[in-house]
Amino acid sequence: MMAEETAKRPHRRLMAELAYHDLEVGVAKNFHVVVHGKIFRSAQPNRKQFIEMEKHGCVSVLNLRSHHSDLPIISGLQIKEYRVATHHMTEEDIKAALEVLRDAPKPLLIHSCRGIDRTGLVVAAYRIVFENVLPSEALARYRDRVNGLHRYLYRAFPRLIRKIDWEAMKAAILSGKPSEAAQEETVSNGECACNE
Repeated sequence: MMAEETAKRPHRRLMAELAYHDLEVGVAKNFHVVVHGKIFRSAQPNRKQFIEMEKHGCVSVLNLRSHHSDLPIISGLQIKEYRVATHHMTEEDIKAALEVLRDAPKPLLIHSCRGIDRTGLVVAAYRIVFENVLPSEALARYRDRVNGLHRYLYRAFPRLIRKIDWEAMKAAILSGKPSEAAQEETVSNGECACNE
């Protein structure tokens, strides 16, 4: 009986984790945990999903969409939007996003339209800079189909991951000084600082 009970425990733990994951996935499409309790990623949430995220403690959102602000749908919520408004990301865009990830209150959600390419690129950069993951490993995770990936769109993103001087990027981000690009392109407290 004891051996049988022990064998059931991992199964129960797995079922509990799957149930917890299903709850999270219900928050927004393509929802994944980046850093448990601190950073999440997803596709574009709707108002109802933002309300649910706020109920579960989410206080910040990093919106990587160029022409779609979250301000109309988070109006009246305590969630604050931070923007890096870009469609085809550059090294400066990545730096600005990493500064938001460094400075914005947590828990924070990163999203783009589908939560795939731009979001995946920022998550890869986060892992390289803050978790000391090798760029090759971050690139492999970026290409993992679990999060979704457009094979032929955004082909420059893997090249960008390989091209960036990550030691210089780490030094710049971990110094704590915001770049001018981050100050100009960031939205906070409901006041848009970018042109659409």
